[in-house]
Amino acid sequence: MTKTKFTIVFLSAVDNPFLGRITLAFRKVGLEPDVVLLDEGRPCGAKERDIWTERTAGRLPPLPLASLPGGSPACRFVSSHAAADTIAKLKEMDVDLVVSASTPRILPPKVLAASGRGLLAVHPGLIPDYRGCTCVEWAIFNDDKVGNSAFFMTPGIDAGPVILSESLTFTAADGYTDVRIKVYEHGIDLLARAALRVRDENLRCKDMALPAEGRYYPVIDPDSMEVVHRKLQNGQYAYQY
Repeated sequence: MTKTKFTIVFLSAVDNPFLGRITLAFRKVGLEPDVVLLDEGRPCGAKERDIWTERTAGRLPPLPLASLPGGSPACRFVSSHAAADTIAKLKEMDVDLVVSASTPRILPPKVLAASGRGLLAVHPGLIPDYRGCTCVEWAIFNDDKVGNSAFFMTPGIDAGPVILSESLTFTAADGYTDVRIKVYEHGIDLLARAALRVRDENLRCKDMALPAEGRYYPVIDPDSMEVVHRKLQNGQYAYQY
């Protein structure tokens, strides 16, 4: 029997600040998660919410699922996104595409390979040149372009095949909070558009070439972060116009 429905599953956590906005972005391009698998063992903690709030200064509040046009998608709990019950659920549903809606887990290869197309994620950095942590901040520090990459996840960190990668520009009046909000909003939109491309172009992780090795960045240090803030405040970042 030929499969006609394109099945999407989100991996996320309770109270994750990205989840409602990602769901809305997918609906805007005509896609809908068949189910959201919520990680029961690691709900979104105060640390993740505090980072979101600090970076956005409260100007990009989370959207509760119940408040979305069309209401909440179907949600189910699993013990862990890295556990056997997640793999079993994905296999049972014959899932085409799994989407990381900010999963709190490092995912093992069996989860990454449990769907027909692959596991889609978005990274706030231009892969492969900016892999790892605080890539937005490091790009500003280095006077390189800030952007997002939607890619298929593989066991390597930010090392999978890239589906869409786009850079952003900013105004001279954009401070750090403005930059971070624009990166978040663009990344969420890019993730939805990448999912649409996966569906329409029949893209599969296993058929796509891996990017070059690039460079992995650690969490930015306080002195370098101060340089980032100062550059943006003074309109001195190379991609502020």
